[in-house]
Amino acid sequence: RYFKLDVLSMVILDWLYLVIGSHYVIVRVNRIFRLHRMIQFFDRTESRTNFPNVFRIFSLVLYIMLIIHWNACTYFLFSLHVGLGNDTWVYPGGVEISNISLSEYDEYQSLSRQYLVSLYWSTLTLTTIGEVPGPVKDLEYAFVIFDFMVGVLIFATIVGMVGGIINNINTQKTEFQSRLDGVKQFMRYRNVGKELQMRVIKW
Repeated sequence: RYFKLDVLSMVILDWLYLVIGSHYVIVRVNRIFRLHRMIQFFDRTESRTNFPNVFRIFSLVLYIMLIIHWNACTYFLFSLHVGLGNDTWVYPGGVEISNISLSEYDEYQSLSRQYLVSLYWSTLTLTTIGEVPGPVKDLEYAFVIFDFMVGVLIFATIVGMVGGIINNINTQKTEFQSRLDGVKQFMRYRNVGKELQMRVIKW
């Protein structure tokens, strides 16, 4: 069923680094075709685990982190397209890619700083819990609008999934309480002694 996707994900494109440079990690984007394998793993694990609610929360957090990571990478690539440091919205650092060299902000040149700043921007934008520099160009406005829509979708998914988990837990408690109330009513109807009633309820 997924044979074609698996073949596409296995195509080795790393040799393109020799042509366009090692900074363009997007050449490995075909690895994303393996995403269906992760979804299958989560579905099978959820059906077999003894703690499905805990696993659902774990998988939800992992999905959110993955989306934030992808968005951070897209933001940095978008900044490269616009030009690093060209305005207040794009990534403020200077990197050397092909013939482009922007070294105005030396402290932002390290790979770890590039990723952390992009991840920070992505987290604030998608969760809408912090202030980020406003867009300047039309393409930047379009990108931010799309990000806000994704953020709303993430928020709705979190609320819906957590609500479903709580509802599932409450359903189990409600079912147990309903059975316990039935047992109490039956013992009162049969005039069972108080001591025996307490023993049955504790059991």
